[in-house]
Amino acid sequence: MGDNASILIVEDDRVNREAMARLARHAGFDVDTASTLAEAREKLPASGCMLLDLVLPDGRGLDLLKQIRLENRPVHVAIVSGSMGAGDIQPFATLRPDAVFVKPVKPDDVLHWLGRHCSAKASR
Repeated sequence: MGDNASILIVEDDRVNREAMARLARHAGFDVDTASTLAEAREKLPASGCMLLDLVLPDGRGLDLLKQIRLENRPVHVAIVSGSMGAGDIQPFATLRPDAVFVKPVKPDDVLHWLGRHCSAKASR
C-alpha cells in the first residue's frame, strides 16, 4: 500500500463489491476486498476503514464488528446492508458503527463518509 489511506470492503455480492472498490479507488484510496467473513478476518486492518456487509455466506458482519470493538482496533466501520429497518439498528448500535448505508447505497454518501473518516488526513 502507498501513502493513500486504506479501506477494506467486505461484500459477498461481486457487482456491489467491485462497484464500491472502483468508487474508493477513484477517490484515491488503497483498496482491499473480501467476500467472506473468514477472508475479512485475515485481511482485518490494524487501522483504517471498512465498508462491511452484514450478511455474508459464512457468517454475520455484525460478528466482525464486535471483534473489532472488543479488540479496540482503531478501524472506522460503515455498515452496508440491503435489509435495514428501524428495528434492525438496535442490535448493533452498542457496537458503534461509524455509519450505516442501506443498499442501494448513494455513491455521494459513501464518498462523503470516506472523505471525513478515512482520508489520509483524517487518519493522522
